[in-house]
Amino acid sequence: MKYSATSLTTLPFWFVISLVFSPQLSAQSMTSSGSESASEMVMFESVQPILRKHCLRCHNEDQPRGDLVLTSLDKVLAGSSSGPVVVAGRLDESPLYTLTAHLDSPKMPPNKPQIPQREINVIERWIIGGLVEEMKPTIAKPLEPESKPQESKSTPQSALATSQLFAFLQTANFC
Repeated sequence: MKYSATSLTTLPFWFVISLVFSPQLSAQSMTSSGSESASEMVMFESVQPILRKHCLRCHNEDQPRGDLVLTSLDKVLAGSSSGPVVVAGRLDESPLYTLTAHLDSPKMPPNKPQIPQREINVIERWIIGGLVEEMKPTIAKPLEPESKPQESKSTPQSALATSQLFAFLQTANFC
């Protein structure tokens, strides 16, 4: 079945939203399920409760052991007197990960068992994902013509047929 310009209004709502918002946001909302997946974007708001539970007893504003404060993203990114605590995309250069995963010494938290693996996985995905603070929707920029359009006698249907949207619809088997 071929779609005409007027029948585009019958496309499912999620499809229209995916054209407006960035592909990353659309893919995340359409594929999200109740379980956490290794490919899901992890934001600092998911890491903060883990830090609060296991790290803030020693690494807070009042007693920044090792000159490290883990109370906010800005403080985490500031690092300590020894250098950076996290490096985006680099687990091996991120002591927050290597010490809590007990891959390096001193093991954190000190004199306590390793934190649960699922919490280490959250920290790992946050670092690998680029240390994202929060997810902000991005509105796609409108398409601009590559060159000045020439005057032509085109019908709305032929204009649609030559558009990038039509090409996308064809590859997605909508037409």
